[in-house]
Amino acid sequence: MCILLLLTLKRHSDDVRPEPNAPHGDDEADDTSTRHNAVVEPQALPAHFYAFAVSCALGTLGLMTFGVISYHLVEAGLVATAVVTLLYAAAMATEAVAPLATGFAYGRWGSPILYTLPALIVTVPVRALAHTWSLVLAGVLIWGAVTGVQDSTVKALVADLVPQRRLATAYGVFAAFQGVAALAGGTMAGGLYTDHRTLLIALVAVAQALSAALLAVALRHRRAHPPS
Repeated sequence: MCILLLLTLKRHSDDVRPEPNAPHGDDEADDTSTRHNAVVEPQALPAHFYAFAVSCALGTLGLMTFGVISYHLVEAGLVATAVVTLLYAAAMATEAVAPLATGFAYGRWGSPILYTLPALIVTVPVRALAHTWSLVLAGVLIWGAVTGVQDSTVKALVADLVPQRRLATAYGVFAAFQGVAALAGGTMAGGLYTDHRTLLIALVAVAQALSAALLAVALRHRRAHPPS
């Protein structure tokens, strides 16, 4: 099905692409065609894009992984092992719904709504690694919601930070930052969970403060230097 959809999109994009040698009615059209068909030299990604990529990477770092959360659920005696799958399903439900809300908010109020991410992430280890059932459930749901937003709405800002011709490279670099941060975050959480849980919570808080600061840098530079 995915291959079929990709082929359909490719066919439609070919149908609307202008012919390189098609005749034009005036000089302005000729100039436009020349610009569209000119070879564009690669351009470095802007610094404020990297600030945003590191900001989101710090968010991913603090979000840990569900493996650590599920281990805590069983190790602390909060739920039976079989119930962990139900909690994960609940987290995935919030992951599906949250991007709908944040996508609408992003379209209406713009990128400042992304400041909610570090504010929510900083609460995840405090809640998800607690010993009270209600707090852990809230932490799991917040974890799912933030995961969904990181996989969707944050990427809308990438398109607002870089020139269109550099989008493919930008998304690849952005994904690399998030992937490395996810590995580091899971390792950090797993290593500190048993004997240094307070340190883990403190490190996540520091990471989210830095994340918010870098997001502010990215948004400020975006306003001053919009992508061409």
